[in-house]
Amino acid sequence: MLGLPLLLGSEAYGFNLDEMNQICESVTNADGSLASFCAARSTALQEIELRAADFVAKVDIFKAEQVAFRAAVQNASEKMRQELESPAFVKEVGDADKTKKIGVLKKKFSAFAGSLKSGPAYDILKRAMDALQSSATLLTDTVQTNLALFEEYLSKCNQMLLGTGIGKEYLLDICPQNSGTCIERPTAGHVGCCCGINPVVSQTAYIDGRDSSDVLSSGGYVALGRRLAEGASINVCAEAASKSKEAVSDAEARVEAAGQGSLLEDKKQQSIEVC
Repeated sequence: MLGLPLLLGSEAYGFNLDEMNQICESVTNADGSLASFCAARSTALQEIELRAADFVAKVDIFKAEQVAFRAAVQNASEKMRQELESPAFVKEVGDADKTKKIGVLKKKFSAFAGSLKSGPAYDILKRAMDALQSSATLLTDTVQTNLALFEEYLSKCNQMLLGTGIGKEYLLDICPQNSGTCIERPTAGHVGCCCGINPVVSQTAYIDGRDSSDVLSSGGYVALGRRLAEGASINVCAEAASKSKEAVSDAEARVEAAGQGSLLEDKKQQSIEVC
């Protein structure tokens, strides 16, 4: 389904090698350099997908660390509220001169803000933010570089190429049709097969060709596993989830340990999921 199999001959007629080549080359483009070009350019979109998956993973991690930092802030805020309401601090403010009461409060608030920025939750959030910024830069650079290559791939490779195997084989000599004469002879009549492949559709210009030992070992028949080779496909969301799973789970565990599990539910309800 990924290409066009061309059956050359039948029980009623056959062809020699030159005739088969003429037919295959009239239907497909047999330029090997174009096939190599298309194979090289076909990875352009995959590079973008890989960078996109990494970026989505970094977004998920950053969002998880935001919640973890929010949990730390809420716990610190509750601790500060208790300190502000404690008899010791009330007395400290009460005993201070009128002009110095504001200074006592400012000192407490500054200490509160400083404790947040010097705490581990802030450090982890900052690292997640830096990683996200770096990933965004790499994604932008990758898109700018590879998008032009991908457009070139679409414009030049959207055609039928002659499918070849790893050894540059392209023609399967199935059987003689009218005699035992070798296929190279002008008088030969054989049934054969070649394949036309559109790299844009199949993401490859290659087939998994079988040599004589494969045919003989299968009793004279080409194995059922013979098919056109499929190009690699990347599920961006699945790849991103795999990359971020451990870090996100760690952040969520810290939220639960801080007694702020309700924040995770709020995140699920309010967050706009990329995937």
